[in-house]
Amino acid sequence: MTPLVNPRVRPPATPTTGETLSAYDLHEYSKIQARLLRTVQAENVPPIAGQKNNLLWIRPDGRGTGDAGDPATVKLPAKDGQSTTPVVSAWRDDGQLALHLVKGHGPYLQGIAQINGQYQHVLASMTGNQSNAGLIINAITPDGLKTVGYGQALNKVEGKPVARDAMAFRFAGETDTDKKLIGKLENPETLPRTIHARLGFDEPFRPDTDYPKSQPRAEHHHKAAPGAGRPG
Repeated sequence: MTPLVNPRVRPPATPTTGETLSAYDLHEYSKIQARLLRTVQAENVPPIAGQKNNLLWIRPDGRGTGDAGDPATVKLPAKDGQSTTPVVSAWRDDGQLALHLVKGHGPYLQGIAQINGQYQHVLASMTGNQSNAGLIINAITPDGLKTVGYGQALNKVEGKPVARDAMAFRFAGETDTDKKLIGKLENPETLPRTIHARLGFDEPFRPDTDYPKSQPRAEHHHKAAPGAGRPG
């Protein structure tokens, strides 16, 4: 499988001169998160870190940044009627929820990810890249968005095509660099094709083909969790 991140590519760590930043409304983010957290099994989710002007800033390549653009002129993503639709989830071997992303506004997913044992609120950019990172995952920190992981659509496994319903994820700080977290699309049969393609899949979901079938999806991911955190 193609590496999640090309090690030879080293983009600048901060926006360059003339680079146009996009923004995401933290109020809208928090509304969707509140609904999400009522439906997932995850404990000790921290509050959402506040941001200046209540805006999250994203670079053109999908990576988050602590730098800010002009809040007076930036165009925010239009509200999406598909927001809160579950898109992809992943679980650890011990049964803990590792990742849950729902549709946000515009070309973004949002949700929670367990990174180094701690849940973080994340905003993921859908890049549509079929050969590398179709998702760039950014965590919300007090200093803005920080890129913490990547997701790649699985179009082939060991050279063989598959059903296009799974993604491989990698997060910063993992000790086993060869081990990837496998996430499953929640409802690939009904997921809009535009979203499916933006995740990096090169063909529509094919449930009726001879492609190898993926492992069954967990059935316990929409139970309300006692003690789950709420956005602050």
